[in-house]
Amino acid sequence: MPVEPVESPKAMTEAMRFSIGVIAYNRPEMLDTALTSLLRVRGVQASMVTVYQDENLESVAHVALKHGVNLKQEIGRPKGEEGAVDIAMHYKWTFSQMFDAIPHPDYSIVVEDDMTFSPDFFDFFRQLAPLLDKDPTLWCISSWNDNGNRRLVKPDETAVYRTEFFIGLGWMMKRDLYKRELEPFWPHTHWDHWMRTTEISKGRECLYPQVPRNHNIGKEGVHSDEDLYNKYFRDIAFNTVANPNLGDVNQLVDARYDADLVRLIRSAGQVRSLSEFSKKNAATTPNTLVLVFKAPALNEVEYMEMEWSPVSQFFGLWHSIPIRGNHKGLVHFWREGKEVFLIGHDSPFAKEVPGAHIFQSGDFIGVGPSPEFPRLDEVQLVASGKGESCAVVCKSQGLDCDKAYFSAINTCSQLQAAFGCDSQHCDNSFGPDQPCFITQDAPSHLKPGTCLVNMDRNYFSCEGHFEYAKRACPCLPPL
Repeated sequence: MPVEPVESPKAMTEAMRFSIGVIAYNRPEMLDTALTSLLRVRGVQASMVTVYQDENLESVAHVALKHGVNLKQEIGRPKGEEGAVDIAMHYKWTFSQMFDAIPHPDYSIVVEDDMTFSPDFFDFFRQLAPLLDKDPTLWCISSWNDNGNRRLVKPDETAVYRTEFFIGLGWMMKRDLYKRELEPFWPHTHWDHWMRTTEISKGRECLYPQVPRNHNIGKEGVHSDEDLYNKYFRDIAFNTVANPNLGDVNQLVDARYDADLVRLIRSAGQVRSLSEFSKKNAATTPNTLVLVFKAPALNEVEYMEMEWSPVSQFFGLWHSIPIRGNHKGLVHFWREGKEVFLIGHDSPFAKEVPGAHIFQSGDFIGVGPSPEFPRLDEVQLVASGKGESCAVVCKSQGLDCDKAYFSAINTCSQLQAAFGCDSQHCDNSFGPDQPCFITQDAPSHLKPGTCLVNMDRNYFSCEGHFEYAKRACPCLPPL
């Protein structure tokens, strides 16, 4: 009979303090990849890992058994009317199972079955965990960076930031937080949005790495698709250094962290023209840059996103509200090898930039060219007929509509050249039929003769059309 390996006393102690839960859906092949990756992580023992499965799916259970990890199945719970309800209910069940286990873990790390992990995934959490006890302004630690695209990071595996935005992709919290504050009030649906409300977060922040420690391999999900994956997940940076030392993590405690930011901001070069971010000017600009912009007004989310969208699009940051990576009105990232502090005009850090030029949302629209548009010189702005889609009008010209290039033609000046509307009749809006021109025979409430700039890139569509709209279309020669 084979002898079972004996875990060291240190490993057994870690297993008692930390537990790792893997949320499993009906994706056995992905789960197999995730567990293979997780069990290769330094310090992770099979006894620390439990697969939490919604229903009794034999194929998923077989994968857990194959890897020798624990398995718990939630069987018999009535299904909700939408996927977000099922997810919220299963997450609550999972967290309760994790923290009610004997012996009680101090911390639980939660991942999903569509992730792979860096060699120091567990070490990252282990080094930062003491701060959850020391700093009351912190309440979670994440291994993910929403703005961690390779173009927006410097490959520094020791850099860790703070953010007010709750990050739910590979994260850790304390047992007493869940049992005392979250479990009794857990929501019926959209648990992650609930975590981001001020009533629940109470102004506390999450720690996250500049270079992510996990990678998402799932292109399809309840709230995601291949387009979203390609935009925000495919090109994410990923740490490969086996055992980086994060150094003195006490520098991440609230007051000390802000003091370091102030020092860096005061020594940074102030941005007064967006051309300073172009590659041709890279050699003449400082290595650290600070830019102040008019932050979105606190009103309805859709209008806040309209204001934030051009800014996020210019830099390649996540587009939605609340702003991801935000720390007291500041977002910290890298661009063209330069360290950038993007500061909202109402942030407490803005006072550290005396006399700064405050950029408006519209300043970021149509600024280019950018590496995002490798065929920019081939784009033709073609005006559609009334009620036509861009897919139709481009095809009629022997061209293809490419929605990635709407940003390049989505400006008042481009629309004025195409349709003859003047500057007093060019408005910000959003919708799948925009950018466009509202025809003169439209009802008066639609503002006939007005050009509409699309302020939300999520609505860019080659197929969109409207009976009173002539569309501005980015048409390119077929590849």
